[in-house]
Amino acid sequence: MQRSPLSLRSLRGDDAAFVSQLSAEAFSEFAPDARRSTLWLAEHHPTLVVERSGDRVGFCVVRSAQRHPAELIAIAVRERERGRGIGRALLAGAERLARAAGSTGLVLHTAEANLAALDLFMKSGFRVTRKLPGYYLRVFDAVEMLKEF
Repeated sequence: MQRSPLSLRSLRGDDAAFVSQLSAEAFSEFAPDARRSTLWLAEHHPTLVVERSGDRVGFCVVRSAQRHPAELIAIAVRERERGRGIGRALLAGAERLARAAGSTGLVLHTAEANLAALDLFMKSGFRVTRKLPGYYLRVFDAVEMLKEF
């Protein structure tokens, strides 16, 4: 069975409920107010949404910086859609946003236990730059990763 093509676009006003819901699903373990805080970030920084056949399946938020690395603040994909290229499409879109803003790379933070995300980021050219003990809720360890342009 052939998958429908992905469509990558900027955040729209009618995406708020989607971003809020997926944030709660993806980040609540690490940030109890993920629904509210991620939506605020999405509304105040460049945000990309991925659709497949008109169904929203993922998003990412990027904080750009000229002459410095941009930050991938958040990236989330619906659980049923993971492993289908959506994360790669979001990373490619985030990189395009960062390059267009004059950033020198893309930095991110992810839980050390999130092996699927670590694998995706490493395969996409990121490298671990430092470990961050107790980064999430002062309990969960994280790593900082960087992809230089």
